Amino acid sequence: MTAVREMTEEADETVFDQTESRAFRKLVALVVDDSSAQRKMLKMLLRKWNFEVVEASDGRSALEAVQTQNIDFVISDWMMPEMSGPELCREVRALDQEHYVYFILLTSKTSKEEVTAGLDAGADDFLTKPMDMGELHARLRAGQRLIMMQDDLVDKNRRITDAFDRLNAIYQSIDRDLKAAARLQKSLIPEAQTYCGPVKIGLIYQPSHHVGGDLLGFFKISDSRIAAYAIDVSGHGVSSALMTARLSNYFNAQHLDENIAIRRLPNGEFVSRDPSAIASELNERLQDEVDSDQYFTMIFADINLDSGLTRFCQAGQPNPAVIRASGEVEFVGSGGAPIGLIPGMEYETSVVRLDPGDRMLLYSDGITEAEDPNGQMLDEEGLQSMLERHSGYGERATLERILRDMETFAKTNQFDDDISALLLTVS
Repeated sequence: MTAVREMTEEADETVFDQTESRAFRKLVALVVDDSSAQRKMLKMLLRKWNFEVVEASDGRSALEAVQTQNIDFVISDWMMPEMSGPELCREVRALDQEHYVYFILLTSKTSKEEVTAGLDAGADDFLTKPMDMGELHARLRAGQRLIMMQDDLVDKNRRITDAFDRLNAIYQSIDRDLKAAARLQKSLIPEAQTYCGPVKIGLIYQPSHHVGGDLLGFFKISDSRIAAYAIDVSGHGVSSALMTARLSNYFNAQHLDENIAIRRLPNGEFVSRDPSAIASELNERLQDEVDSDQYFTMIFADINLDSGLTRFCQAGQPNPAVIRASGEVEFVGSGGAPIGLIPGMEYETSVVRLDPGDRMLLYSDGITEAEDPNGQMLDEEGLQSMLERHSGYGERATLERILRDMETFAKTNQFDDDISALLLTVS
C-alpha cells in the first residue's frame, strides 16, 4: 500500500487537460473489474487525475453503461465472469456511437497470440498486471490525445457536411432559378413547326447549358414581306440569356411600332428597314447602353414574297444556306463583323433570290463547329451533305435529322455550344 500511495502522490502532480471537444466536461472513465478492491484503487487514481469515474463489476453492466452514459475511456479486466474483457470490447465497438471510446485491457496475459486476440477485439492498449500506475497515467494521456484528434476530425467532418448541405441548398435554389429561366427563354423561341403567311418554318434550339445565348425568330412585315433572324450572343449562361431576352424585344412581332426592323410611314403602312441599317443601329446601341464585353453575331433576312428577292445582313453569323427546290445547296453571304465589338462599324446588305420551293437555313456556329472525337469540325461541307441527304423532308423533320446526324458525327448528344437553326420554305 505504501508503494501505491507513493505512485499516487507522484501521479497527482500532473492533472489532465480536458478538451473542449467533449462539450466542456470532464472525461469519463468506466472501470470494469469483478474485484471491488481493484475498482476502488483505480477510481481513486482516476479522480485524482480529474476524471469522472463510473464503475461496473461485470461486462453486461459495463456495456449498459457505455450505451446510456457518455463514456470516453474503458479500463477493463480481461478475465471476468459471463463476459470477458475482449468480448466487452467487441460489443462496444459494435455500437453505433458518434464519439470514440478508448479501450484499455488489463491482463496478466503477455503472449503474442493473446495480444493479437485483444487487438482483434478492438482494444487500443494493454496494461499487464501487476499494474504500474505511472504507465497507466501515460497510456491515458496517449488516449486523450487520440480522443482529441478524433473529436477534431468529427468536428471538421461535421463542418464540411454542414457546408456541403448549405452549398447543396444554394445549388438547388440556383438550379430551380435556371430551370425557370430556361422555360422563360424557350418561350421566346417560336413553335418548332409553324407558318408565317405562306412561308413554312421549322426551328430547333438546344442550349449547351440550362440557358443559352441563341435566339431565333420571325415576324410578318406586311402581306408580301416577312423577316427572319438568328442571333448568337457571346458566352453561355445567365448573362447571355439576359441579352437574348433584351434583343427579343427589339424584334417585337406583336407591337411593330417597337420593332427596330420596321418603320411606319405617314399613311400608317409598315415598311422594313434595310438589314444593314438594323445591324448598325444595334451595334451603336450596344456600345452606348451595355457596360460589358458582350457581343453577338446575327443574320437578319427580309424576304419579298412576291418577287422572292431576299435581302440579308450577315454580322459574324455563319453563311446562310440556300437549298434549291432541285436539292442543290449553296452557301451565300460574305461574313461581316459581330455586333458590339467595333464602334461605328459599317455593315453590308446582300441579296439572294428564293424561288417557290426554295429553302433558306439560318443557323448558329454550334452546328458547323461541332467536333468529332478526333477534333475534326463538321464545317459547311458536312452540313451541306446533311441538307442534301434530308432535302425531301419537312422543315422540322429536316432539322431533327440534322441534329441526329450531328450526334452520330460527334459521338455525343451533349455539345459544347448552343445548337439553333431556322429553316424556311418559300411557297
